Amino acid sequence: MIDDVARATATITVTDLRQYNYCPRVVYFTGMVPRPLTGKMREGLVAHEEEIDREHRRSLRPYKLDDGERFYKVRLCDTTLGLSAVLDMLVVRDTEVIPIEHKMSNGPIAGTHRAQLMAYGLLASSSYGLSAKRGFVYWLPRRRATEVPFTADLETKTRRLTATVREIRAREALPEPTPQLEKCTDCEFRRFCGDRPRR
Repeated sequence: MIDDVARATATITVTDLRQYNYCPRVVYFTGMVPRPLTGKMREGLVAHEEEIDREHRRSLRPYKLDDGERFYKVRLCDTTLGLSAVLDMLVVRDTEVIPIEHKMSNGPIAGTHRAQLMAYGLLASSSYGLSAKRGFVYWLPRRRATEVPFTADLETKTRRLTATVREIRAREALPEPTPQLEKCTDCEFRRFCGDRPRR
């Protein structure tokens, strides 16, 4: 389901950016029809809830931080950026904000993770009036964190990606699918793609 904040403000979500990198058609279909909740998605939601409970009890050591206030399930929205999100965890320090995203995988870090974190960083910086220099992906199975520096190049790519996703929604024209057919196997929108192989 499209985030309520996004619906109210006509923005796209950071999740849309991640989904575009998975398959552009997922972005198109989520803008047209309610998104089905799959078994994997339910498992991920439960895992995220359990992880937030654990985060309350542990230190900031996995992120190599010695101070900072943690906030969980942080709603972020910036109409200038045209983006909204619900971030797993945000660390607020005196001079910076640090977005942290929990992932139900072992990695490795990919371009989609970097863009997702950069988008969270732009939103958090706008909302809190502090700089965002980096973010972290926390790999739940491994209990390890990977730092992602926020560079000018990454910010440019993330802004371009945001514009591309917004254009797909505005045009309402079916984009080309991912060339990686294995992604179609577990896709909740497979039945809508007439040119994709069926099981």
